[in-house]
Amino acid sequence: MKLIPDSTDKITANYWCTWCSQSKFLDELPADYRADLNTRTQKMRARLNEDFLFDDEKGLLTAYDFCGCRGDLIALLDDGWDVTPTAKTCEFGSLILNKAHFPSFAVEGDPAQSLKNLNDRIPSLGYRGLGLWIAAQCPKETDEMPEADMEYARKYWIERAKWCHYAGVKYWKIDWGARCGDVAFRKMLTEICHTYAPGLILEH
Repeated sequence: MKLIPDSTDKITANYWCTWCSQSKFLDELPADYRADLNTRTQKMRARLNEDFLFDDEKGLLTAYDFCGCRGDLIALLDDGWDVTPTAKTCEFGSLILNKAHFPSFAVEGDPAQSLKNLNDRIPSLGYRGLGLWIAAQCPKETDEMPEADMEYARKYWIERAKWCHYAGVKYWKIDWGARCGDVAFRKMLTEICHTYAPGLILEH
């Protein structure tokens, strides 16, 4: 008796996250790279690029079959898709695709189209679509990370939700950030996405 259907029209919340694979290759590096957490994190971010994902012979999304279940998986890009490897904490949350890491997809001055270009590539390989690691904050210019008022944050994230809706992004994994423990902020993100990006799945 077969209980699992071959496919379904409904978007499931199953995803494969790149983070552990970004870390895996570091096992081959010298011990000093593996020992220093900051350096390790920078190396992991640097690893997340289009060759790492889409190389014809050894790209993670192109070469690995996932036992034939790609159609049930969202490909979720973790820390490093939108920042430089040496980014400070205050730089996270832009949702602007890293042009240096994804030159074939990034469009200068058009972050929504950049995300759409990347998202369109994912289903072409048989996956459900694109998911993104999201920092729970608005980027600021200082490391002290002064909190933006909620009205500013609302406008900021409405714009990002619209970008992702246009691009067809399927999932946000909302992780650490200046507002990591701010329940009101997370509720606001949920409300915004329900309104401006219906169908987008949020993981808090």
